[in-house]
Amino acid sequence: MLNDTFLNDEVVVSSLSGGLNYNDFVTTAYSGEVQVVGETVRNRLLSMIYEDFFGIAYSGVAGYGEGTELSPLQLTTVLYDDADNKKISNDLVEADYSVVKQIATMDKYMLLNYVWTESVDLTNFDTTIALHKVFTGSITTKYDETSREYIYVVLNNFGVKTDKNGNKITIETDDKVFGFFGHFNGKISNVVFRNVALDVDYTGTEALSFGIVAGETDSNTVMNNVIVIGQAKINATKAGAEIRAGAVSGYAYEGKIYDIFSMANLAVTATKISVGGIVGKIDKNGTMQLSNGSSGTIYALGRVEAKSSSKSGTGVQSVAGAVVGNGSFSLGATKTNVYGIVKNAYNLGVLEDSTVVGLGNYNEDHVEMVSFDNKDMRGTLLENEKSVFDVVFGTNGYYPLAGTGLSGDEFQVLNEEDFHNINLALYANYRIKNNITFTNFETIGEGLYFSGTIDGGDSNNIAADSEESSIVSLSNVTGPLVYHVLGTIKNIGVNLNCNIVVESGEEYYFGGIAVKAEGNLTNITVGGTVNIVGASKNTTAYVSGFVGVSYGGTISGNKSIINDISALSITVSNVGTVYFGGYAAEVSQGMSIFSYGLANGSVNIIDCTNVIAGLLVGQSHGECTWSMTLEVTYFYDIYITEDDLKKLVEKSSPEAKTKENPNGVINLYGRKNG
Repeated sequence: MLNDTFLNDEVVVSSLSGGLNYNDFVTTAYSGEVQVVGETVRNRLLSMIYEDFFGIAYSGVAGYGEGTELSPLQLTTVLYDDADNKKISNDLVEADYSVVKQIATMDKYMLLNYVWTESVDLTNFDTTIALHKVFTGSITTKYDETSREYIYVVLNNFGVKTDKNGNKITIETDDKVFGFFGHFNGKISNVVFRNVALDVDYTGTEALSFGIVAGETDSNTVMNNVIVIGQAKINATKAGAEIRAGAVSGYAYEGKIYDIFSMANLAVTATKISVGGIVGKIDKNGTMQLSNGSSGTIYALGRVEAKSSSKSGTGVQSVAGAVVGNGSFSLGATKTNVYGIVKNAYNLGVLEDSTVVGLGNYNEDHVEMVSFDNKDMRGTLLENEKSVFDVVFGTNGYYPLAGTGLSGDEFQVLNEEDFHNINLALYANYRIKNNITFTNFETIGEGLYFSGTIDGGDSNNIAADSEESSIVSLSNVTGPLVYHVLGTIKNIGVNLNCNIVVESGEEYYFGGIAVKAEGNLTNITVGGTVNIVGASKNTTAYVSGFVGVSYGGTISGNKSIINDISALSITVSNVGTVYFGGYAAEVSQGMSIFSYGLANGSVNIIDCTNVIAGLLVGQSHGECTWSMTLEVTYFYDIYITEDDLKKLVEKSSPEAKTKENPNGVINLYGRKNG
């Protein structure tokens, strides 16, 4: 048969005169008439297939399909013995011929056409289909005659690999391709990759093509109605290794992909990187078509990050794009729409605001970088006339959080697992409905920007911003709540329990609510303990109960909430230089507006060589505005222990108001520059 011989992971095209593809071979009169050991060639082939997939005999009745385009092979656990039409024991199916096992068996048959009939859990699934072959068949789902549409099949937990105790472990590989499919040159449609959670260490030295759906795709590829949700981390352990990674395809020659919805976040660490929200790299001699020739829509809503594996960041070659990392794509039609999310791509720590392609070309018409709530994007329909946003976020949708993520219908956060899912979309809106005590806290958006809204106010009966509102409590928070706030955090009580070591030579920033902020913090209370220790005096720490570095924005609230807070206790010891401020350790630029005071708290700075501390701001390079009357009860008590104990306090009789001291209180700033 044609296309069934492989050399160096590529198809060797048969030169035999009269060579047939699988469809023609199975249906030709020759295969149905010529016998081998008393059985036709066709029946012998199907007997082998049925035994491998289902463990049942083929009796001449293709009850589960023939693997052809008109009669695709069904992957199902509802099995019957063809000989006497008796249903096979479910125990037998689960043990030996589950759909997961059937999917793995696909690797033996690259030419067949398949149909999925049910969703499956891929936890600990460790087979890359077509790793050293090329899949040229097709796989789709059943057609529902009532609704007149194909039904999506869900592949859950792809990439989740656990040890015998159920702990998630990293996948190690030195293969040059990685994905559900390795080398793909066929058709796939109507499938949802849900809760993708890939953590891969690439130990090889050659280029790795990483795609959640397929590592590499070729010219005959057709992908449509594919939804991908989750996240993947890929780390090259060897210097010089190249990684090209995309949510759909890592490396593409040509082909067509359309009606694709991705909310899969990709983080790649290497010294040579091409990472894109849909395709990592398109071959320089090929042009991937993001359409079917006349229509189609691409939704690239996943975050992409290119990270340096070099500590200095030197010698790294990387490109990152919201849609494509490196290469050119075409749309093929004016009906095609391509959407990417702004402020969602990072290249070596730098936010690429509106980069569609990291390096390459595309037709600018009908390609838009938009916000998550963009009405034009949400109003588009797939080829099947359905809204993908209804499919993904509807009542029985595939997203792990209830809600749509829009203002007024925020994603609902009910527990710790939900809280971790905030990292999936740092641009969306969230409402925390319950108090949460963390067992494994993770800072939201570590190293990234949060541009959405997190609201912990009671939204049922009372307005969330009223003085009588109840707010949720987050306990055992072991690090900053959010890394960099561009949006809004409000109506939350945070109880910190942080123990941090500042490594020698490190410049460390800590804020209980945010490491960095230029957005809005409203009705926030902070309590608990923070203990920061320098590994040596060759260290610098910027420390605050609220914000490490403020680039502008506001901190505001009302006294009725603030007065309910338990005191926050901060201890900093053995650090070379310390900057401390109650609101912000440092105001970097712009104008920061502070409009409520702090609850009683204490700060102990012990055995630190150089201390710059202020009641409200440690060091300011920009303008600060205080829009409230400062009260003694809302200040921290700051104790600095060097040779003698010193306490930083306000004067009992306020000074005359000045520009730097508008409320007549000393020590608002530790130091003000400019």
